Parts: sequence; structure tokens; C-alpha cells
Amino acid sequence: MTADGHVEPPGSTTGVHRRVPNADKIRPFFLGLIAGCGLTMGFTAALTAPLAIELGASEFAAGVSVSSLTMIVLIADIFGTRALPYLEPRRSIVFGMAMWGIGSIATTFSPTFALLEASRLVQGVGVCVFAAAGSGLALRLAQQAHFGKALGEFHSAQIFGSMTAPIFGGGVVALWPGEPGLRIAFFICGLLAFACAIAAHLLLPSLPTGVKPRLSKPYMPGLGRPRSLAVVSTAAVGQGMRGTIVLTVVPLLAATTMSMTTFTVGVFLFATYSIETLVGRNAGALSDRIGRRPIVLIGAVAGIIGVAMLLIAHHHSDQVLFCLTTIPFGFSGGILIGVLPTTVVDMAAQPEVGVAGMRLSRDLGFSVMPVMVGAMLTASGTVPGLAFCGVVFVMVIAATLGVGETSKVSREGLTA
Repeated sequence: MTADGHVEPPGSTTGVHRRVPNADKIRPFFLGLIAGCGLTMGFTAALTAPLAIELGASEFAAGVSVSSLTMIVLIADIFGTRALPYLEPRRSIVFGMAMWGIGSIATTFSPTFALLEASRLVQGVGVCVFAAAGSGLALRLAQQAHFGKALGEFHSAQIFGSMTAPIFGGGVVALWPGEPGLRIAFFICGLLAFACAIAAHLLLPSLPTGVKPRLSKPYMPGLGRPRSLAVVSTAAVGQGMRGTIVLTVVPLLAATTMSMTTFTVGVFLFATYSIETLVGRNAGALSDRIGRRPIVLIGAVAGIIGVAMLLIAHHHSDQVLFCLTTIPFGFSGGILIGVLPTTVVDMAAQPEVGVAGMRLSRDLGFSVMPVMVGAMLTASGTVPGLAFCGVVFVMVIAATLGVGETSKVSREGLTA
């Protein structure tokens, strides 16, 4: 896309997605930094809902607290389709991690649930800028025909950091039980975020996009057609369910019906993220060769298997079976987070447009699905809530079959 907003022909090297000099040398430092950012952002992933409950929130409000992080991200991504993908990556990552750190420190000292929510919105600003810059830089470092591999590596690096984070966060709460430990964990998270911001400034090169960012109404050429909208919607639902299962359903069930400690939940998330890391990286590269559809179908089926195992574990109060769900949820999450976003990029007229589209799809999913599932768990109970999760995975299968293969869609002829 040029500075005046025109879409360049596919394969153009004059726009934002021109080849970055020394890309192969930059990539290891970039992926290492992303892993560190993943550690920071995952440090308190399983602790937000428990802290919200400690501050007097209901289970439904705790679910809203988890999803509120992306509310501001969703608004920014709607009106930032001509802004966020074109921000200078290094400055954006520095800014994003600094805002995450500020929000974490503010959460540490929040006396009420309302102030915790305000701190989450500050973190939302950081996530918005960081995520757009990170995924955009991943695509800029990739070769044109390997977007699946590039996004798979990016998400796997982030998950790699995230997979150790819950153990550290849960370990802090194990040393200092209750609300004090939760607050200490958020304080440590803030310090880690500031360290990542400094590392980004020192390790990443300055890569101006050459396009002046500006706010506007949504502008995503290639993603406005019915089939493309179906792809974006499917990506939203699939990614949202992965986030809901890992960050809302599992922590709430573990703390209530399963009577499990926060540290145990941290181990659960560690195992899930470990599998996601391996699956996401390899599934993304494999989808470049055999197509996205068969890989996404496997991910959705794995999600259904995981939900069925959760139902049985809940019915029998079986903690062993509960923990074994890390296997299907790890497979499901690695695919839904690593491959589904690539289907949106496939349908976009330009990679930068794909960044905007896949960010919007994730924000929608992460904002809406935790609230819907939290409402089901609160109003109808555990079994109907889990059954609803299974139905959503079935919907992903149906939509994927209906949309068809996206990696073979020609970019020729895609217009606004």
C-alpha cells in the first residue's frame, strides 16, 4: 500500500512488505525477544480471574475482567487498519511493553475491582500496539510464500515464553498464598515488561514503514467479500475459544469444582503451552505445503476431544483426567492460534491488510467468547457451559468445510 492509500499489486517490493536487509540475522533476536514478551504477558494469565474474585467480583465479572484486556484493542483495531500495521516496529514494541508494565504495577496496588479493570485497559493499549508490531515484523522478515511458517514461528515463540510463565506466577502465589501473592506476581510481571522494552530498544533495528499511519474507518481490501468475512469470523471464533478454554474455563474449574491449587493450574498451562509451541510452529509450516483446511479441522476436533474429557473429569472429580486434557487442548491451541490467523492473511490483498484483519478477528474472539462462556457457566452451570464450548468447536468445523481451502486462493483480482 502506498502513502496515499492505494493497494499495490501482489509481490510489490515498494510497499511496506519489502524485504528487510539481514532478515535472517535479525530473526533469532526477534524471536527470542518475542519469547521474553510472551513470558511477561503470560506471567499473570491465570491470576487475573482469581484476583478479581479476591476483590469481590463474581465468576461472570471475572470472565469480563479477562476479556476486558482486548476491549480497547478491539476498538483500536477497528479504526486502526491504516495505522497499526504501519507503525515503526521497534518503537511500537518498546511502547507496548512499557504500557504492559505500567498496567501490571497499577494492578499491584489496585484496592478495588474497578481500578483493576482500569489497569487492564492500560495493558490493553500495550497489547494492541505490541501485537500489531510483532506480527507485522514477523511477516516483514518472511519470504512471500512462507507466511504460515513465519506466523507459526512468531506465535510459537510467544507461547514458548508463555508456557513457563504460569509456573513462575503460580510459584509466587504458592510462596505467598492469597491476595498478597497475587499482587506480588503482578509487580514482578511489571518489572519483566520494562526489561523487555529495554531489550527491544537495544536489539531490534529501526525499520520505518514509509507509510504515514492514520486513523480511519475500517479499510481491509480483500476481506469485505462474503467468503472472506466467513474466514475472519471463523478465525475469531476459533481463536476466542482457545483463549476462553485456557484463560477462563480451566482456571475457574480448577479453583471451584476441582479444588486445585494455583500452582497446579500453572503446571497445567505449562504443559498446554509446551504442546502448543511444538504444534504451532510445525503446523504453520505444514499448512504452507498441504493447505490450511486439514490442519484447522484437526485443531477443532482436538478441541472437541478436550471438552469431552473436561466433562468426564468434572463428573468424576478426576484431577488426573483433568490434567490430561492438556494434550488435546495443546494440539487445538497450537493450530487455532498458529494457523487460523494465516487464513485471514491468505484472503487479504496485502500482508499488511492481513495483519489488520487477523488482529481484528482475534480481538473479536477474545472479547466475546470469554463473556459468552462465563455467562453460560454462571447462569446454567458447568455442564451446559462446557457443552456450549463443544458446540462452538463443531461450528468451526462446519465453517472450515464450507469456506474451503484458503492458501490456494489467488491474490489476483482481490479488491476493496
